[in-house]
Amino acid sequence: LAFRVVPSLLDIFVCVGLFLASGRHVLAYITLSTIVAYLGVTAVVTEWRGRFRKELVEAESRTKGRSVESLLNFETVKYFGAAGHESSEYRRRIEEEQVAETQSELSLVVLNGLQQLIVCGGLLASMLHSAALVQQGSSSLGEFVLVNSYFLQIYAPLTWMGTIYRMIHQSFVDMERMFGLLDEKVDVEDPPGAPPPPPPP
Repeated sequence: LAFRVVPSLLDIFVCVGLFLASGRHVLAYITLSTIVAYLGVTAVVTEWRGRFRKELVEAESRTKGRSVESLLNFETVKYFGAAGHESSEYRRRIEEEQVAETQSELSLVVLNGLQQLIVCGGLLASMLHSAALVQQGSSSLGEFVLVNSYFLQIYAPLTWMGTIYRMIHQSFVDMERMFGLLDEKVDVEDPPGAPPPPPPP
């Protein structure tokens, strides 16, 4: 994580510093605005996606629990002729899981689309500004290509940073479900002062 995030941030600061030192304040402003917008949208949309991830985890848990319970008690299910009922219930659980997974994937598409829109918008703004400077004669064609290379080098690590943040957030959602098991109440508890069980024979 540190070997990806720290060099990316250092690269961004160096590039913005070069723009400011060379008098390209508009390019520095475009760069900072794009990065702030990218990180802000990533954080907000990822938090919004959290509820879809929770629904997906809960749906997967219900589906697996239903299947395990039916298989462990298959003799009872067969004895009472409830195979059809269990099959329909399991099918319903799978359909709920598919709906939750579809919503989670669609929200991911929205996140990726917004991220690409911000990056392409920032790149377009920087290229239009650089082209205007070339047309005015205050910048050369080589500087135009250099600005393009700088922006592509800066925006490429943003994808990794967004992916890392999304993976960390999803891991916290999964851990929340796991830690929820620790809060489960015990059905049978020993009374206070109960003697220990006798040793095995």
